Amino acid sequence: MAATLFLLTYLETFRVMAEVAARPGVGLDEVRNVSPALHAGPALLVLSVAMVLAVFKPRGMTPYGQRRQYEQRTRGRGTAPVS
Repeated sequence: MAATLFLLTYLETFRVMAEVAARPGVGLDEVRNVSPALHAGPALLVLSVAMVLAVFKPRGMTPYGQRRQYEQRTRGRGTAPVS
């Protein structure tokens, strides 16, 4: 959720940059903006965390997965699971 909020605030920077670039006769100094360089570090951090979480996962099945597997096994035998 924090990454989504961060990236949504980053969209504001893009909006401002698009407005500057759309003005006719704008100078090169105005188009060059330091802000994207400041946002590149945190954006890289957010993407790196997402990558690490996608690659390194805990081993084994979650309790939800174990429960679902148990239910599927007991349904296949024709017996109802005991709650």
